[in-house]
Amino acid sequence: MTRPMVASSQWMAVIPSRVLLRQVDDERGGSLGDAWPTGTAVRVGPVFGDEVPVPAQQGCRLDEEALERSAGEQSCEFRQHGPIRRLQRRSMDLAPLDCHLVVQHDDLDGDVGVTAGDESDQLEDAAEHSVEEREGHGRMLAAHDARQSAGRGTRMVFSAPTGLPAFDLGGDRERERKAPGCTKFGKVYPHRVNWDEVRMGWVPVDAVRNPYTPGAGSRPPVLSGRDAQLDAFRILLERLRLGRPEKSLMMTGLRGVGKTVLLGTLDGIAEEAGFRTVSAEITHETDFSSLMARLTRRALLSLSPAGRFRAKARRAAAVLKAFTLRLPDSVEVGVDVDAAVGRGDSGDLADDLADVLVELGNAAADHHSGVVFLFDEIQFLGRRDFEALISSLHQCVQHDLPVTLVGAGLPQLPALAGAAKSYAERMFDFPVIDRLDETAASAALELPAAAEGAGFEPEATRRIIEFTDGYPYFLQEYGKHVWNIATGPVITVADVAQAEPIVRLQLDDNFFRVRVARTTAAELAYLSAMADLGDGPYRSGDIALRLGRSGPEGVAPTRSRLIDKGLIFSPSYGLNDFTVPAFADFLRRNYPHPRQAAR
Repeated sequence: MTRPMVASSQWMAVIPSRVLLRQVDDERGGSLGDAWPTGTAVRVGPVFGDEVPVPAQQGCRLDEEALERSAGEQSCEFRQHGPIRRLQRRSMDLAPLDCHLVVQHDDLDGDVGVTAGDESDQLEDAAEHSVEEREGHGRMLAAHDARQSAGRGTRMVFSAPTGLPAFDLGGDRERERKAPGCTKFGKVYPHRVNWDEVRMGWVPVDAVRNPYTPGAGSRPPVLSGRDAQLDAFRILLERLRLGRPEKSLMMTGLRGVGKTVLLGTLDGIAEEAGFRTVSAEITHETDFSSLMARLTRRALLSLSPAGRFRAKARRAAAVLKAFTLRLPDSVEVGVDVDAAVGRGDSGDLADDLADVLVELGNAAADHHSGVVFLFDEIQFLGRRDFEALISSLHQCVQHDLPVTLVGAGLPQLPALAGAAKSYAERMFDFPVIDRLDETAASAALELPAAAEGAGFEPEATRRIIEFTDGYPYFLQEYGKHVWNIATGPVITVADVAQAEPIVRLQLDDNFFRVRVARTTAAELAYLSAMADLGDGPYRSGDIALRLGRSGPEGVAPTRSRLIDKGLIFSPSYGLNDFTVPAFADFLRRNYPHPRQAAR
């Protein structure tokens, strides 16, 4: 991948046609050759006023007399500006006032100079040898296509506008300067140079600059297509601030659509608005009573230090202490108060948790703030715990208190909430977090690249969206690998085609197969039978018939276990579907149903 260099005439114009070509060990003359240790770097950068001038004559040692300049050779004029043009077969000296060479290591033994041989000979010789990679940097981009010239085999090290801190070169040399339109100079970067790119003002960078971030909960550089959810949450917070009731949020969606990322973004918005936030990820093993005690304590202490509690905060602490005394692993409240009597101590989770949250809400309102609970994977709550949570929030709503919940879970979440409390649909909004539309998906791909000075061919973007179907995680995975393959500055259709098998392998091994590893043989057979029926949703009776059973009752236990594991869900009565996008295609390719394999 490449990024553009701003054509700052103060330093771009002074790169001569033969400067800084990496010489190999057996080159003639030994001007650089054996005396230059492997991995040592030099840089070309803007002028520093206090640098020791370097002799302008090429091929000279610092203790040698300058060679007499031959006819046709000329030095650069002071601050001579101009664009980088095609290489010309003439010598260009490096004027001491317009450029400087700086060795990275003080113990460099050997010459810092440029051989005076013919340019074409230099490129031809360098192309016959492999390029070394310097230690301490990310791996270089390895993909090269037929358009690359022989000069691609050479190596150049220079000051690139990476925005990263400079190496400590000693003295005043580490001072950083800025050129108009550039980020900071100073980071010494190794690169394999394509001189055609250099002449056009483009220089290659490594995978460290890759802007794409596939990963569980990793926030992408551009959060596109989620403006409606962000705006709705801001309205919720402002209404709570005014003491007006508003529904809590339960976001639902398949794996890989960005629910966890969105949850983290909402956390940040609430903090910026002055609310106190507490978050947790729910699992099958979560002790919900103890979790709520710890989170309530954290929220209460974030409102005010324990030593400066107001009356309502102390009241909340007393009720919380009474609640914790009923728990097997009592949570230390950390406040010197007596446990309340008759509040939070009944032993009924729904009643006691309601007492705790109501007093927490009163304390938050007294501090002109509010509390937001954020729960990921909330579908794993047991029914008893879900009932207690919903009824407790209901009490807060009835008292107009600034306490709310933002949950994220799989698509069965609305059904689970409705089964826990019949009024749940009036307590929560259930926004569906789905795949991105074409406009949002294009922005998720193209804007991060544009921030690094790169771009996409329109057809390249279209093909990535077609492959990923707009799912955010898949887009980030594809973006990462096509960036590492492309030579840029524009990512082409050919780059997308070259990256596709890598992306498919990564998704198969790291996204799909880890879920298959959690299944038993009977469960995997059930999943394969679903996939064999085509794309979902799937009728339970059809799955049973594909498995050779007379009715769905014979495979109901297997279906229940798969739902508990979060691999399938029931969008409506008698129907089933995968919680992971494109899972059916993966199963058909890797775990075909026996009937399919026989065809």
